Amino acid sequence: MKPYSKSIPIDDHTWLGVVRRITTFAFPTFLFMVMNSGVLIFELWLISHLGAEALAAFSLCLPLILLMITMSAGGLGGGVTSAVARSLGNTGRNRSVIRAALILGGGAGIFFALAVGLNPGVIFSWLSSDAVLVSQAVDYAVIYFLGAPLIWLSNTLAGIHRGLAQPGIPAKVGAVSIGLQLLISYPLILGIGSYDGMGLTGAALVRVIGFGIQVVLLWRALDNRFVGEPLLSRFMPVGRHHFYDVLIVGLPSSFNTLVAAIISIVLTGLASGMGIHELGGYGVSTRFEAIIFPVMFSIGTSLIALVGMAWGAGDEVLARRYVTAGAWMSLVLTSGLGIALATAPLSFLQFFSGDIETAQAAKEILVITGPTIGLLGFGLAYSFGCQGIKRPLPALTATLTRLMITILIAAFLPPTSLTGLSVLAVSGMVLFAVVVVMSSGPLFPWAQVGKAWLSGRVINGGARSIEQPERVRLGN
Repeated sequence: MKPYSKSIPIDDHTWLGVVRRITTFAFPTFLFMVMNSGVLIFELWLISHLGAEALAAFSLCLPLILLMITMSAGGLGGGVTSAVARSLGNTGRNRSVIRAALILGGGAGIFFALAVGLNPGVIFSWLSSDAVLVSQAVDYAVIYFLGAPLIWLSNTLAGIHRGLAQPGIPAKVGAVSIGLQLLISYPLILGIGSYDGMGLTGAALVRVIGFGIQVVLLWRALDNRFVGEPLLSRFMPVGRHHFYDVLIVGLPSSFNTLVAAIISIVLTGLASGMGIHELGGYGVSTRFEAIIFPVMFSIGTSLIALVGMAWGAGDEVLARRYVTAGAWMSLVLTSGLGIALATAPLSFLQFFSGDIETAQAAKEILVITGPTIGLLGFGLAYSFGCQGIKRPLPALTATLTRLMITILIAAFLPPTSLTGLSVLAVSGMVLFAVVVVMSSGPLFPWAQVGKAWLSGRVINGGARSIEQPERVRLGN
């Protein structure tokens, strides 16, 4: 296997060439994420027809859902993409890394199924004292989280394909899965003819079926790549260093998503105390902000792979250029989408929320958070880039700082309105972006120059050269 895919030329190191390469790599993932967001918005519209209580119950589930999705796709999935891409750029051999990734993904999925799927009511009772809301939330969560192994394996397999410089495969597979979900969503949730539908339980079942289809198709595509070289056997040559190479990025990144989910849970709890329409509005705004996530995630995953391959090949300058270009691309695109959401008419939001009070609550949040979400996109680009060079701690540091500030404000100066809640969320975005960029080391050289200047160790007008972290040489 060659170190680089032919679909990603490496001979053009100009800014235009770098932007073109990021766009080429990110576009398939972006299309899939846009289609997936469309399914989520369609799901939100269907759930809104079940009533305000069902929508609020679904909002209670969102923090845990987002936690598992981000841990499997951006946490462990990012670690998988980084490890596979670095091995592709370094040695060109990565079967054992792939096997280690599949074992880790399956194990994490089983853990979530046992920890959350068997008794989610305990968690939801912490967020709301309304027994009816908790009961409906449990109806959704039991089905969804018992399907956790499929969700984790799907995102792990997608991360493997991206690390192999094949972002088009997860996009094509996702399109097939999304098409089926669109066909079965309405009858399973709201019913058709004499069939009354399954409500929130049906909504969860649709998502699990979709992930199951992705697992089957992604596995077949991966198995076809290694014809005659079975990925799984009784005698898999997987060593501790293969697990280490995935977990050195995946574990801190997964913990980072856990901390981010705790922040989301804190904000959800604050919204829950303001009323059912405020909670529903917070859920709608969070779902609409998910429209922006495809831009962040597609650029971010492309940076993990491209930076990882450049770093594995020893090209630090190209790795830094990828991150800089990707960060500004993310800032411009996500800011534009955020402003569009902030200026969306109330009737548009009411179409997805079911009632005017919930729509007004969502509008109040989006007017503040929409225009500033580009800062989060800028910071996340550096966060993803750091994963590519086995440096996940900057994002973790930034998210922990954001959590600390959020908890302190929630404890001593809790917001009593959605405006205050939105300002708190925006403050966290700004803090995250500043901390993660300034602590990203070799990917942000000006931070190193400032650090060296403050310590009186500036050499020849710039910071000392930064050693690349020791790379683990991979076997087969």
